[in-house]
Amino acid sequence: MSQVENFEFLAKRFKNLNETKQNQFTKIALRLLNETFLIKAKESDRNDYYEASELKEELENFFAILNYSFHEDKILQIVYIKTEDNKNRMHLTKFETVILLSLRVAYFNSSKKSSLIDVASISYEELKQSVLKTNIFKDDKSTNEYQEALKKLRRFKVIDYKGGRNFVNDSRIFIYPSIAYVVKVDDIVNLDNLIKAYNKEENKDEEINED
Repeated sequence: MSQVENFEFLAKRFKNLNETKQNQFTKIALRLLNETFLIKAKESDRNDYYEASELKEELENFFAILNYSFHEDKILQIVYIKTEDNKNRMHLTKFETVILLSLRVAYFNSSKKSSLIDVASISYEELKQSVLKTNIFKDDKSTNEYQEALKKLRRFKVIDYKGGRNFVNDSRIFIYPSIAYVVKVDDIVNLDNLIKAYNKEENKDEEINED
């Protein structure tokens, strides 16, 4: 449909929604613009995930008007938006990128053990060992550096954790299925090669597609 057709379709559908549904539509649209993902496994997202699924046609047309596309993945149980004009990007340091790739490996391994995985998890100690095994960094990173990196990834709705800044070795980091869209690599060999490639690069900031 053209932009005009999308707008006319949305106006007609929106008018037929009751006030409650209109308010839910507005809330979900704003959340997706701010957060990109709604994840069924995340408790604070669950109700809006179901509502987004019910309002799929209206949301598809709304985001088409804004040059975004709306998607629902019923297997991973997430809804998300994406754009082709370079807006949905994470700006990560090399250290943050290596953590992200290590978490993607952990999610990959968990998903191979069970096809019904909602959320994978890894301990803080396991994550540190995974990063060390890459041999990318000469010196061990501090707990504070890990905390800051994980805080950023949590803001992008890739992971979550409990306990605030009180990390101990057995603290659990929960990995959401949205990571499969942030790092679109489904082969563990390719993931390993991607990690090895960082050994040959200078320390620099990286951009990761979040669509």
